[in-house]
Amino acid sequence: MTTVATDRIDSLQLAPPTVGRRAQATNPRERATKPRSLRALHSWKRTAAGRLVCFVGSIRFAVPLMLLIAVVMAWATFVESAHDSATARRLFYGSWWFITMITLVCASLIAAVATRWPWRRRHVGFITVHASLVLLIIGGFISLFTRVEGTVRLAEGQTAGVMQLEGHELRIAGAAAPSHNSGGSPRAAQTERFPINSAGARFVTADALSVVIDRVFPAAVMEAAVVNDGATPFEAFLVTFGDHDAIWLGETMGPIANHVGDLAVRVLAPEVPWIAPHPDTEPTLFFMHEGNIFGPVVERRQTIPGWWAAAVKRNGDLIEVVLTDGKDSFERHTASLSTPDEGFFERISGAAVSGAMLHITLPEPERLTLQAAAGVVRIGYADTANNARIVREIPRADLPARVDLGPRIFTINEHFTHARQTERLVERRATGSAAPGVRIRVTDNAGRSAIADLSFGVPAVVRVGNTAVQALLAPRETPLPFVLRLDEFRKVDYPGVDMAMAYESDVRVHVGDGTWSPVTISMNKPLVHDGWKVYQASFIGDSVSILSVMKDPGLPLTYFACVFLCFGIAITFYSRSLSTPHPGIPRPERAVS
Repeated sequence: MTTVATDRIDSLQLAPPTVGRRAQATNPRERATKPRSLRALHSWKRTAAGRLVCFVGSIRFAVPLMLLIAVVMAWATFVESAHDSATARRLFYGSWWFITMITLVCASLIAAVATRWPWRRRHVGFITVHASLVLLIIGGFISLFTRVEGTVRLAEGQTAGVMQLEGHELRIAGAAAPSHNSGGSPRAAQTERFPINSAGARFVTADALSVVIDRVFPAAVMEAAVVNDGATPFEAFLVTFGDHDAIWLGETMGPIANHVGDLAVRVLAPEVPWIAPHPDTEPTLFFMHEGNIFGPVVERRQTIPGWWAAAVKRNGDLIEVVLTDGKDSFERHTASLSTPDEGFFERISGAAVSGAMLHITLPEPERLTLQAAAGVVRIGYADTANNARIVREIPRADLPARVDLGPRIFTINEHFTHARQTERLVERRATGSAAPGVRIRVTDNAGRSAIADLSFGVPAVVRVGNTAVQALLAPRETPLPFVLRLDEFRKVDYPGVDMAMAYESDVRVHVGDGTWSPVTISMNKPLVHDGWKVYQASFIGDSVSILSVMKDPGLPLTYFACVFLCFGIAITFYSRSLSTPHPGIPRPERAVS
């Protein structure tokens, strides 16, 4: 046992030392003989900038960054599946912070190559792969900022020279104005286009109108609303009865009332004399004549100018009124309680005709009257069932105010003096009836402004002072360098199933030289023209073709980078002289016998 151990120790002492890069690197004598020029080439790494470059190009920086990007892209994929690609691009791929992360990846790749300087033959594979990845990122950035993609929708026989882009734009056209170059003849107003990016965006039109996007609605519907900017005075109250939604009650005339269930509500103008309401158990008769209301009808009294009620009779639900002009003209007016708004007219004698129509208001056992005057809101209430008659006043400054009248409890929320009915956008979930919309504020040089809600594809007229402009929310459009005309669209369905198996479009292309070139575009056969590609994307019915149009200046660089990357991977795996040893991994040493 002792002899064997001694022989093994002797043999180990006689064995020559292993010669390798690691041994050379730790040998002080050999390190001292390292060429000065090589040490000078690496001296920059000891500076502050050099240490930063080495860190950015190291695995300690690259791996956490790549893991973070992987998590973000997984999140973006989930958002894209839940919403759409446009939302994912807006929130992730096109955001400044995601672009910053990809830029840091590009910087890490460049720094990793820079830290290997001076480069040698064995670095070719490493440099090729990293350079390809950098070119891929640059190509992606070019595509991100310069790619143009949209759709063209054509019916058979239709021609188009523009394509619709993703997103929306605000189109504003001013009123026609005289042209100084044509002797004062009117010229057509030009349409200005402004992209809709986000709320708060501000534009200035050629007519010096300031347009501000107050709000953007991804999905909304138009609903009736009341605003306080009417040209003429008109009283209105926003009132909430119990647990029901608030409703607007507008100014009334004569016996006409707003009805909320069994409650008859009248809103009086400030100049109308105040009359406290009293319950009415009998129907009220009145005449409509030339847009005016005359009543109540009382026998042997003048009802409308120049005509008197000669007789008033009631037979069950049927009410009859005989009018006369006091001479020889008589006419009979009949109305029924079952159809109070439908009167009948019959001439009895004479040549004169009143032109009036009889109407009936049904009995109103419960009445409410509202009037705003002298800084207060007068409230009058009458209820036959509870034998209640109440009159109350509340300051207008206290609105909204809760009013407790015993049988009736309600809340007066708002009061408008120049009420005007309009439409307002109300946000809804994305459904078939909902559409995108915007709320804009248009202001002129005098400081006058107007607010308008625009639903997608519905034009609206916005009036600011004496100026009127037309506004429209529409898809973004851009002109094409060629014109497309659809001659015929063909679709082939699967046998026995209403599902398209193949579809194609026969189009003609006009490129500005006066000739039309016939081309057939199918799903796998796009039209290629001067960097543009036109694909068969979809269809509507049997005669409408939807074409996808795209131009991507970054695509050639991306294709080249992919080929170059494959070349670098092949070098890395199959060329020992151009990629072995991998930087940072020692070269395999040959055993010394």
